Amino acid sequence: MSLKDDAHRNSDPSLVMEHGFVELPALLDSELCSELSAVDMEGDKHTQQISNATELDMKHLTTPFSKAKAAVETSATIGAAMRASFGVSRFCLDEAKLLEAGPSAKPQIPHADDTNNTGGFFGVAHVRPRQAPTLAHAYEPRTFWVDATAACDLCKTQIRLTDEHARCRSSARLDASWTCESSGRAPACTNKRKSRSEPTKGEVICASFLPLLADPAGVIARMKPCGAADPSAGDALLALPTLIHRGPGGGGDGEGGPARRVLFFFVRPVFDPTRFEPDPAGGAFKYDPTSQVHAAFLLQVAEKLAPAFLRSRGLDRQTVARAYKALGHELGWFATSRGLRGGEI
Repeated sequence: MSLKDDAHRNSDPSLVMEHGFVELPALLDSELCSELSAVDMEGDKHTQQISNATELDMKHLTTPFSKAKAAVETSATIGAAMRASFGVSRFCLDEAKLLEAGPSAKPQIPHADDTNNTGGFFGVAHVRPRQAPTLAHAYEPRTFWVDATAACDLCKTQIRLTDEHARCRSSARLDASWTCESSGRAPACTNKRKSRSEPTKGEVICASFLPLLADPAGVIARMKPCGAADPSAGDALLALPTLIHRGPGGGGDGEGGPARRVLFFFVRPVFDPTRFEPDPAGGAFKYDPTSQVHAAFLLQVAEKLAPAFLRSRGLDRQTVARAYKALGHELGWFATSRGLRGGEI
């Protein structure tokens, strides 16, 4: 099977929760692609190095940012994906950055962008033709950890929110009650409800992304282009933060072409204040660039919150680090302070 045929494909935004992504062909027009391709990233004082690429926040480029914002926020496909995932059609562009990987840049370490899907979607749009596509592992809908609870309207029991509850803000609707029964936690409220043993935060997070710890070589081997294997300039993908993926590195078309340059963006849902209570967290639906989930982060989670999880699977830091080193990735290079609150992850 050729690379062109061997790719993850999904053009139906209503199936985004099943496939983990949806394709956005021709999201950016040719004029905007040419404009973004010509931006001098090396000469801009706002440029910075991140992992295997150079990054430039587009908010410093007033006119191109406005054009990109308009292209993204008027996309009917993104609106449909929002309805399928969050239950609302309104959304806004939260981040837009140019990323460029030079010809010698290596592929990224496999990672997800967050531990759950409650924040929004990330997107990657090609601004140059004949670029290598973003690679992804087949999406597997799983149980994801959400650091939030909400009290039952009737018995006041604190109910832990699932990924779906938090995404759709089920506990904050003004036109519906939030109860033990509606949450699916129990048939009805009872003060004598037996407590049940549940997996811990560390166990859930590590289990959700176990392949990144247990089989990194297999994850990389199974990765395929996310969308068309030969994307045109302007083509994009929209993906869930929990999709395991990686940038392919630099080199343009692999034949001495220009460096690979893409527009990375993040969109978040906008909830109607006449239908939903105000978000007490304020920034819960904001993109967090420090939220990447890779093996280094998972090891820290496991060692601090779920040490038995690693032992029961015959894993430890040295074993995992050796596996990644054999693949060209040094886990020591990756910051692991993400999410530290009062000494806990």
